[in-house]
Amino acid sequence: MHSSNRVPMPLMSRFLRAKGLILDVFERTVSVAADGTDGAGPRQCLIELTNTEFKLLYCLMASPDMPQTRSYLLQTVWKIDQPIITNRVDVAINQLRRRIGYSLVVSVRGQGYMLSASHGHISVAMG
Repeated sequence: MHSSNRVPMPLMSRFLRAKGLILDVFERTVSVAADGTDGAGPRQCLIELTNTEFKLLYCLMASPDMPQTRSYLLQTVWKIDQPIITNRVDVAINQLRRRIGYSLVVSVRGQGYMLSASHGHISVAMG
């Protein structure tokens, strides 16, 4: 395939913001806005996440208030394409909830998980 025939990739925003969280795609960091609003203000503190937690949060923040299925998360975060029975997603979601606040990541019965941009609050686990 010639390079002129390639479909250009959409430009990716450097920052994702939701509910006071700021995810920096290039630096691979997550922080909390000092003013607790949309994340446009100065940063208050960095939230330490594992690589898996970062990828999971990215998936949820890329489409806030839209449920992401377990199979989509398995495929995107862990690169598992075939349907398997695992609690890997559930465990990682619980770890992420401990880091950013339990009320931000919502279980949607029969659909999966979503980041609630309209409900919940950040409660950062320090240390």
